[in-house]
Amino acid sequence: MSPRGPAERELRQSRQVNASQKPSEEVVKVPELQGVGHIALTVTDPKRSADFYNRLFDAQTFLTVEDEIGPLTICVSPSMMFGFRRHTSTGEADRFDPARVGLDHLGFHVTDRQQLEAWQMRLDEQGVTNSGIIEDESGLHLNAKDPDNIALEFFSMPPHVEKPEGRKKAVAGAEIGMMPEGMGSTFEPEEDTEAEG
Repeated sequence: MSPRGPAERELRQSRQVNASQKPSEEVVKVPELQGVGHIALTVTDPKRSADFYNRLFDAQTFLTVEDEIGPLTICVSPSMMFGFRRHTSTGEADRFDPARVGLDHLGFHVTDRQQLEAWQMRLDEQGVTNSGIIEDESGLHLNAKDPDNIALEFFSMPPHVEKPEGRKKAVAGAEIGMMPEGMGSTFEPEEDTEAEG
């Protein structure tokens, strides 16, 4: 055991003092975020996924590489960056399952019903099967699936729900969270989610 020098004693005393003090408001305040900046998904075909998300979100492929992990494609839209990765162990027939540990769905927040209707029109134009707008006590939901069965939800909170101060910016971007039971992760399209042609 090494002898304790003055620096170590000072550090220990400092920790004891800090532990006994009540944290100030500045210490407990959550640092500001700009929202979710990028999402990286494991997919069976990065090019197919990039094509789907590029069309839906008006994104562009920024980078396509292959490294020791496998193929990777990165796409950038005006509000979000998407990464699509196939690992060497990813089987071609594999499909996303929200019941496994990890992602349940991707949630994209919009301001109101009008914006949700605009997203429904865009999904319809792209040939993406969707649930239509569903309203419940937690808000308005519009659900769809990507080519690997990954659940996508476009969501608007009810106007009477007060958003915490810190969430104002994040709500405008994408968020990852839990969908109310019976919503997007269980939505099953009746046909292929890819646009024809």
